[in-house]
Amino acid sequence: MIPQGRPVWTETDAADAAGVSLRTWQRTHRADFEAAVARVNPGERVRLYDAAQAAAYTAGEPVPPYPEPAPHPDDLLTAAEAADELGVAASTVRSDAADGYLHGGVDVHGRRWPRRVITARRDAGDRREQPETTGAGRPAGDPANRGRAGRRTPDPRAVEIARELAASPAGGQPTGRDIAMRYGVSRTGGYRLLRQARELVLQQEQPGAGD
Repeated sequence: MIPQGRPVWTETDAADAAGVSLRTWQRTHRADFEAAVARVNPGERVRLYDAAQAAAYTAGEPVPPYPEPAPHPDDLLTAAEAADELGVAASTVRSDAADGYLHGGVDVHGRRWPRRVITARRDAGDRREQPETTGAGRPAGDPANRGRAGRRTPDPRAVEIARELAASPAGGQPTGRDIAMRYGVSRTGGYRLLRQARELVLQQEQPGAGD
């Protein structure tokens, strides 16, 4: 889970702040870092750390306490955490999302769902046999699905990368491999995010894009 209102660092962020490569940081820094800095998502493959604690530790300052977050509607849940709330298997959550039955997923260090989305689905009861109300089974481009799965929003990671591309000289821009390591995705996934980011930059550069 990524708690609402709690910025996070990845291992890449921590390595960059320490001025070393990611592999060096993992080999020689991670153990001490994790002894002092709270992980906000224990058990997940991509390690995320509380940003306030991480920044303080890296700067050699006292590490502030990590307040145990109370459940909030805007917490971002993994498939496994969403499954616990719904009383189903994590595979069911992923399948329902792919089928259009479960909407509202966002890509933030992996696919996640706001707690309020999961709560609403749980409280609505099983509506798999009512596709006219859920949008399940409709093609992604179906006009009837707008506002649900049919609305395509940019991957937040691609938006973040696009800002970096726009602000950096060509020689200092990240590669697909850099992005894959940063977000803990495959190299193919890294190049996909980079391609999306470049498309976003081009869209912003088009005349009238800011109108």
